[in-house]
Amino acid sequence: MFLRKSARAVAAAAALTLAAAVPAIAAPEDPETPETLVAALDAADASDGVEGADDGLTPEGGVTDGEAAAAQAEPAAEESSVVTGAESPAIEAPESTTDAADDDGVDGGTDSAEVTDGVVAESLEISPLSLPADGETVSFTVANITDFHGRLGSRDRDGNLVGPGLALACYVDANPDAFLTSSGDNIGASLFVSAAQDDYPTLDFLNTYGVNISALGNHELDRGWQDFDEKAAYATFPYLAANLTGPETGSLGDYEIFEFDGVNVAFVGAVTASLRSLISPSIVDGNELTPIAPVVNEIADELKDSGAADIVVALVHEDPGVYIGELSESIDIVFGGHSHLQFNNEQTSPTLAMQAASYGSHVAEVEVTIDSDGEVTFVPTLVPLASGASDVTSCDGPVANSIRTQLADALSEADRIGSQPLGYIADDFKRGFAEPGVESRGEESTVGSLVADAQLWAGQQTPAGADATISFMNPGGLRTDLSYGDDGLVTLGKAATMQPFANTLFALTLTGQDIVDILEQQKQPAGVERPYLKMGVAGLSYLYDPESYEVIDVKLDSGEAFSLDAEYRVITNSFLKDGGDNFPAFLNGTNVQDTGLVDLNAFIDFMAEFASQSDPIDPHGPVYGPQRSIGLKDVGEVPADSIDSGQEIALDLAGLWYTNDEPSNVQELEVLFDGASLGTFQVAGDQADLDARMTNYGRAEVRVTVPDLSGYADGDEVMFQILGDGSELLAWSYVIEGSQTPTDEPTDGATTPPTDGTTTPPTDGATTPPTDGSTTPPGGTTPDTGANVGGPLIAAMLLLGAGAVFLGARRKMSA
Repeated sequence: MFLRKSARAVAAAAALTLAAAVPAIAAPEDPETPETLVAALDAADASDGVEGADDGLTPEGGVTDGEAAAAQAEPAAEESSVVTGAESPAIEAPESTTDAADDDGVDGGTDSAEVTDGVVAESLEISPLSLPADGETVSFTVANITDFHGRLGSRDRDGNLVGPGLALACYVDANPDAFLTSSGDNIGASLFVSAAQDDYPTLDFLNTYGVNISALGNHELDRGWQDFDEKAAYATFPYLAANLTGPETGSLGDYEIFEFDGVNVAFVGAVTASLRSLISPSIVDGNELTPIAPVVNEIADELKDSGAADIVVALVHEDPGVYIGELSESIDIVFGGHSHLQFNNEQTSPTLAMQAASYGSHVAEVEVTIDSDGEVTFVPTLVPLASGASDVTSCDGPVANSIRTQLADALSEADRIGSQPLGYIADDFKRGFAEPGVESRGEESTVGSLVADAQLWAGQQTPAGADATISFMNPGGLRTDLSYGDDGLVTLGKAATMQPFANTLFALTLTGQDIVDILEQQKQPAGVERPYLKMGVAGLSYLYDPESYEVIDVKLDSGEAFSLDAEYRVITNSFLKDGGDNFPAFLNGTNVQDTGLVDLNAFIDFMAEFASQSDPIDPHGPVYGPQRSIGLKDVGEVPADSIDSGQEIALDLAGLWYTNDEPSNVQELEVLFDGASLGTFQVAGDQADLDARMTNYGRAEVRVTVPDLSGYADGDEVMFQILGDGSELLAWSYVIEGSQTPTDEPTDGATTPPTDGTTTPPTDGATTPPTDGSTTPPGGTTPDTGANVGGPLIAAMLLLGAGAVFLGARRKMSA
């Protein structure tokens, strides 16, 4: 049995000391017995039909100031031995799932009920007033979920209600005394069943489970403070974020203290310190966001020192690996979140670290036992929740039965809202994946290109974006694949599940240098969880160095030469416009205008225009089959900017493959010189590139020898092409330069090529892209990607023979 003992310490009460935040309450003359309290809570539960839910009942109880002082003077309990059970390494759970059913018809979750646990004994200083009587123990369980993201459930192929929402309800029924908490991201980035109804069905689920307290997650603030305040008021549990303070944080607390049979347990909350880069930065502006550890340490130390808390639990919406080494020993347990990883008894500091993956797939729980000698034992367990029909249909408790009714109602309403047809696709449009079921935002994806195209086209239909030629889409805004299903029909429900954030689209003006900076900022700052964020792009294609990630060349779909000094009108969403996801170059935008479009509406209009049933959009066709970026590095002893007879051209290509087994992934490259083949080269994928998540999956090493150039005349133009499965990937031309004066030794007087860095487009009859600045519509032809091989130009020429003409070739550069 637990009692809530203190009000939250909010910003308005900052002048109070932490000790004063826990009022001294004298014990009642006729204290309620545990049995009486149980009956009172059960009666309150009966009023809402949910067993075990926290109804906000706050019986009197607590300690006096004198008792707290006595607790401070009490010596620490004898340190016990540490017994460590099976430790689980950090295992990455899927960051996102499609709305397609698994083999058992369940969206997400696991099929195993096996429990992995370990035992850790800790010695804590427990107030003598909190200790049980001689020979007795106090035992309670703290349970935690994180990153639920509205994964309520669905119906399987047989019509059964299944999914994480029901699996969690079954857990609550089976563990009615577990004190359920959350580490944030309960809502936001939700599947359509919740998102279509503004995530209130998810809050209903959490209220029914009896969640007692939650850390703030970044997604709780996706739609700003007013939206969060309304949802926080609707929730029956408080939200905590001690490291976020300011005039708009009135719905947030710093900590709460609960009493478990005389043991005072404080829960301190914090949100990721990267919050500003994860939501629209303007939401954070005007408030103070500080690092996690210093704030929670200060609170924990003062709570322990004052005797207000015997045990401190931190609920933190951030991966424990980010801050665990910085935590005070006053923090006994931390339940992490945000990274969607699993942590079970990770012994990297005195603090016990747990994290329950994501999407309701696990519950992280710690059983706490305190004996009369003050010895405290923690038993951590990471419990996988099985969510298939065979697991959840047999669950028959009051919470599960209530959740079944709520889920059926939510699905019915979502079906009504989401049944609107939008258009047709010829196959799945997929995100990047590091391995099956595990999303990678560091890889190019067909769905990213599709959404970028949709936003550019839709923006061009507005006055603000009529002159736009480029668009960018962040990968984190795409939460599921766009699946073909049975017939290729894309409904509103599918589209909204894929792109759930309802961001406004803006038009802004950026320079060419800004655009290059944005492309290079896809490589994230050191220490960021995801090292590379591969954006969907429209209106351009580009080459990058696969080692430094510097941009080598940019080619515009319009056919216009790209210039660092020129200005370009760009369409992007409000999140990126404000520099979100560590893309500060967007903040250089000028003439920033709201297009009046929401991203989902832009996609709806695009599908209506280009995705008919007779001509569906094809992810494997000429528009979405080829990559819009390729890694290229000249590794030859003599760079290929200028070439001579017999010289080896050595080029390493990377990023040639989508990571999700697209049929359009190129298998073989062929090099043509003036139409003649110089050789073929296989493309191969390496799991190490997938694991790195740095956009280089699919590599090829091209090594060819320049043929005899003596048959060419001065000024002749020769095409150099790299084909992928017969289609041109890269192409540039060389211009023959020669001296008619025989000599016995080579000279260094070769002509120096221009240095403006631009590339002449292929002249082999490739389809000319539109010149009106519009995106090539589905079914059109993707423009060729130009190449500008980096590295210094070497002007030396090979001697073809005494008295022979000196012939060489250099890359043709446009004026």
